[in-house]
Formats: sequence, structure tokens, C-alpha cells
Amino acid sequence: MPSGAHEGLHGYLFGRLHSKAIRMGIQDHDIAIVGAGRYKGNSSSKEGDSALKPRAFRPKYTDWPTIVFEAGLFESLDQLRIDAGWWLMNSNYDVNIVIVISLQKAQRRIQIEKWELNLGRPRTRSYQPTPTKVQEITIDPNNNVTGAPLVLEFQKIFLRPAILPEMDFIFTTQELSRWAADIWAGF
Repeated sequence: MPSGAHEGLHGYLFGRLHSKAIRMGIQDHDIAIVGAGRYKGNSSSKEGDSALKPRAFRPKYTDWPTIVFEAGLFESLDQLRIDAGWWLMNSNYDVNIVIVISLQKAQRRIQIEKWELNLGRPRTRSYQPTPTKVQEITIDPNNNVTGAPLVLEFQKIFLRPAILPEMDFIFTTQELSRWAADIWAGF
């Protein structure tokens, strides 16, 4: 059973993504929040910690999310990376972004990684895209943030170009530092 700390790891960033979308003018009914819904891959199934998809382009319950959050308090960073690859590869390339959030309590460090498929060239039988870490953010014991801001591209999440006031979702150094302070205050 997930703990409050585990839920806070992904819930805050997911909640901020949702609230930023609403402030940009996206209607709540246009965002399908699939939470920890279970999805069946090639030979296994998986639940993310938080996920969403645009209802206009993915209206069915079985449609894959466009962004998935995977958080780990007790799960190793290596396992979270395997989970990110699972989402990207088993979704028939429908999942565009996986955010991995790892809390390393002993080191009092939080690591956020953004994973996508390396789509450098067209997919063929001999070339399949591979999961690739495209951004890494580390928050140290003093809540100093390196690698920020976290940028989540609007088009990859909503499957259409942004129309002003819509724009990419940006999580600043200050937002991430404040979030980390709140996480650590709970321990």
C-alpha cells in the first residue's frame, strides 16, 4: 500500500501539471486523469502512480496515457528506469513522457528523470527506438536544485500544438525546491 510520502512524490508534480493546464484554459473535461490505471503490454501489465491523456484524442478507457509518473521511496532508481522503459515500449509508442521520481532517504536526495523514446530516425524492423533519459534533476539535502527547470512539452501531452495562452509546462527551480522541502518536512 502506498504511503503518504510516496503519494506526495508524484502527486504534487502531477497536481501542479493539472492545475497549470486549467490555468492555461484547458477544460477539466478535456483532461482524462487515469491515475494508477492498469495497462496491458506485450506480455505483462503495469500501473503508473499518476497519468493523464487528452480526452479528445484518447477517449477510451483502454487508450494509453501520454504522460506517466513513476515514483519510488523503496523502489530502486534502476527499477524505476526499467518501469519507464516498460511504459515507452509496451504502449506501441503512445506514452510520450515518463517522469521518474526517486527519493533516496539515506542520502536525503531526490532525483527526477524525464524519459522519452529516442525517435532520431523512422522505426523499421531493424531499428526500434529506445527509451532515453532526456533530463535529470537532482535536489540535494539543502534543497539545492540542479538540472532545472523541468519542462514538459504541451504537444507531447495534449497531442496538438499549444494555442496561447497554452504553453509548455515548466517547473522552476523554486517550485521544485519548495516541493522537496515539503517532502522532507513530512519525515
